[in-house]
Amino acid sequence: MSTSKDLYLAILSMDAYNQGCGAGINTGASQIGNAVKLSESDIRPESDAVAASFYAVAYSDPTYGTIISYRGTDQGELVPVDLAISYGGSYNQAQIALAQKYFDAVDGSDGTSAILLTGHS
Repeated sequence: MSTSKDLYLAILSMDAYNQGCGAGINTGASQIGNAVKLSESDIRPESDAVAASFYAVAYSDPTYGTIISYRGTDQGELVPVDLAISYGGSYNQAQIALAQKYFDAVDGSDGTSAILLTGHS
């Protein structure tokens, strides 16, 4: 029995919470199903990503290609980040810039790769 694409992507979305800084259940896994971990965003304590509570992880999958899973905002960030984006139209948030920067790093220099995005927020 195979796993549906939606369930598979949901599992990769959930895994973004179990890796990197502030990991929930850190399994140290470098592969989930057929998805092999390619890279992750900066997790050094002094990094801009950690300061902004940003985390993303990229995988390579033989069926779906490159997949980036973005961790969503933490509970304490819901008001200043999510509401500013959702209701105020303010996209000038550190997490958005970091998400774009990570996407560009995974995409490489040609900008033509097909990348599947999953995650929260």
